[in-house]
Amino acid sequence: MEDIEKMMEEMGRIFGEDFRRRKMRAMGCVEPLYNIVEREDEIRISVDLPGVEKDDIKLTLHEDSIVVEGVCRKETPTVRRLSGGRPLYYSVRIPLPTRVEEESARARYSNGILEVVLMKRKRGRRIPVE
Repeated sequence: MEDIEKMMEEMGRIFGEDFRRRKMRAMGCVEPLYNIVEREDEIRISVDLPGVEKDDIKLTLHEDSIVVEGVCRKETPTVRRLSGGRPLYYSVRIPLPTRVEEESARARYSNGILEVVLMKRKRGRRIPVE
């Protein structure tokens, strides 16, 4: 019985996520492609945001994820405007593989690619003995 309940929960999650994406797309919002590279001391995230200007990007770092949002106000060969000339919106919540140092976050945007570098939080801290 537990297996069936787990399967039903997973199906609900998958279909709910698909419905959410379709609704976002209908409103002119798409989830951009991204890539995560985890190294020994850092996490590098690349996000494709074609047609977006640097000032139209919003990054929000949470404890376990980073949210990337952007507005594409101009048409490019790969991005077409919606009906009525409305801009296209990008939005994605990217789960982080480990905790990061918030103060170390850096971001750079060039040629439609956003690169975010986050330093991993060190596990443990040495405590001096008095």
